[in-house]
Amino acid sequence: MLSIISPFVISQVVSEKDLHGCWQIVEMKSEDGKEISINDLNGPGIFIICFLNENRFVSKVENDGVSTELGSGNYSILKDGKTIRQKQDGIELDSEDDMDMEVLIIDANNIQMKGSGVKMNLRKKI
Repeated sequence: MLSIISPFVISQVVSEKDLHGCWQIVEMKSEDGKEISINDLNGPGIFIICFLNENRFVSKVENDGVSTELGSGNYSILKDGKTIRQKQDGIELDSEDDMDMEVLIIDANNIQMKGSGVKMNLRKKI
């Protein structure tokens, strides 16, 4: 399990190569540090975000060997090099930054990011 995100963490530059692959959300917290149940949001199972070729993403839940797609769309890395913007197919948002996530830490196996009142820890799915 990753450590809790500190307010002193400096955002890290990210590339499409860094993101490519599937990532399991292992922890979600509100900005005030309260645990957010992933199962309450998406039902039972493992919640996964996959960053694919050609700036596509797919979010899905895996439960008892069954994978169910929750949504898909396009993503981009903004000019600041640390913000990922997702635009889900078929959903219009009031503000584009509603789906922005700032990458705080990324390495080959872990991502910590925050956005829209939530902080998330993700682990590379093997």
